[in-house]
Amino acid sequence: MKLFSLFGGFVAASEKVDYSGSKVLRITVEDESMLKFIQAVSADFDIWKDAHVKGDVMDVLVPEQYLSRTSNALRSRNVAFDVMVDDVQALIDETTPKNTEYTSYADFDYNNYHTFDEHQAWQADFAAENSDIVSVVNYGTSLEGRPLNTMVIGNGSRKMILHGGTHSREWINPIEMINFSKQLVEEYRAGGESAKYLNDLQWHITINTNPDGYVYSWTNDRMWRKTRNPDTDGICVGVDPNRNWDACWGCPGASANSCSQTYWGKSVFSEVETKAAADYITNMEGPVVGYADVHAYSQYWMTPFGYKRSHPVDYDVQMQVANAARDAIYGVHRKLFATGSIYDVIYQASGNTADWVYETANVKCSFALELRDKGQYGFLLPADQIQPVKEEMWAGFTAWADLAIEGLCDQ
Repeated sequence: MKLFSLFGGFVAASEKVDYSGSKVLRITVEDESMLKFIQAVSADFDIWKDAHVKGDVMDVLVPEQYLSRTSNALRSRNVAFDVMVDDVQALIDETTPKNTEYTSYADFDYNNYHTFDEHQAWQADFAAENSDIVSVVNYGTSLEGRPLNTMVIGNGSRKMILHGGTHSREWINPIEMINFSKQLVEEYRAGGESAKYLNDLQWHITINTNPDGYVYSWTNDRMWRKTRNPDTDGICVGVDPNRNWDACWGCPGASANSCSQTYWGKSVFSEVETKAAADYITNMEGPVVGYADVHAYSQYWMTPFGYKRSHPVDYDVQMQVANAARDAIYGVHRKLFATGSIYDVIYQASGNTADWVYETANVKCSFALELRDKGQYGFLLPADQIQPVKEEMWAGFTAWADLAIEGLCDQ
């Protein structure tokens, strides 16, 4: 079995990766030659955030044993850098719940992180408590046998899709799917203006599209990003589920190296999780007017395309939505989201979900989102930020929903 880890070489399946002493460096990129140098120095490390333009920063997780060598190499070229996370393991320990156990729907903690099994238990009870407006649809089974399912919420004819948990380590996304779903139903029950979000729309919300990877991020490696598929082209396990879709699969913007965080897989839709999600979307009845693949971090609301520089024919409409959502989000806690195409805002990314949903499923308003923060904590966002994320994303999602209800996203 392939179990290679940069932080411990070949490790047993039962061992937990320890990041003690490892740091995340924030490196400033001044020009193209510097970017290439930094990429060479950090080629074998975990890139939390890649640099895209002059003056941008790259966030790199450097294992303790390589810190001195890496720091010296950067200083030798006068590359400016700061320590973003001083001790990764310490931050992991600080932000991982100590005691999580699902007892009842009434006692669920909406301001904490939870395991996959807790998500599933909550989802079942949420649907049972609100069976007139919520149902759970199973659309497949993960490679390791876990259920792939989505909540169907609302009575509207227009359909909206939200995907959480694509990348395992981005824990803020699944709990945001839960909190948004709960608020949709609460507002509907209240009978005010916001009831329109379930009267006029129907939401298909998946808490976690990559359950095997998410479970592994709890049990073995908090920083795990990919699926858990051992059938790869090399020595490493896992495929990036956001590089495995049939949107210029295998093109620049992903990697053929199985040890890369952006490894594209042995074939398009090689992952049962991505294939099942695509089939579900393809088989949906009625107009699907919106899609968002929800990630973290960096605070972006992005449109297609990721695999190429050019913009879609619907770019103006997509940007109208993105900018409306951006403004609504900013109005809550003054968190500014960048908007634009994936290629322009973050980097070239082939085989991604938002491009496939736009091009193949013909969903005009298809987006890729990156939630909080902008780098203080990165993927290890403290639980005390779950509530403000809920508040600002309610504003962003409903600003988008308002435009969808008006028909802006209709084909």
